[in-house]
Amino acid sequence: MDILDFSENIKSFRHNGTSLNLDERMRLEIALTQLQTEIAADELLFWGKVTGIDNDYYLAVSLTFKGQYEFPLKKFYWALSTDFTFADLPDLND
Repeated sequence: MDILDFSENIKSFRHNGTSLNLDERMRLEIALTQLQTEIAADELLFWGKVTGIDNDYYLAVSLTFKGQYEFPLKKFYWALSTDFTFADLPDLND
């Protein structure tokens, strides 16, 4: 979901029982906007929410099309429900 239309698009998820409350939506929108100003990407998308036992996790993905041949370069970010500060998702290991 493109963050430019985040506030309108997030409302469409209510029909399946999964939604974000007002506090989550507002803090997430601010955090995503801040992340967009800090990174050099062509597009930033909200990927989703993972509900955890102690905290919830929010994921975003940036897409860079410039300089890529066929497929965009994807970079993932995560934030905790306690502070809504996005950080790079660590690379996979063996």
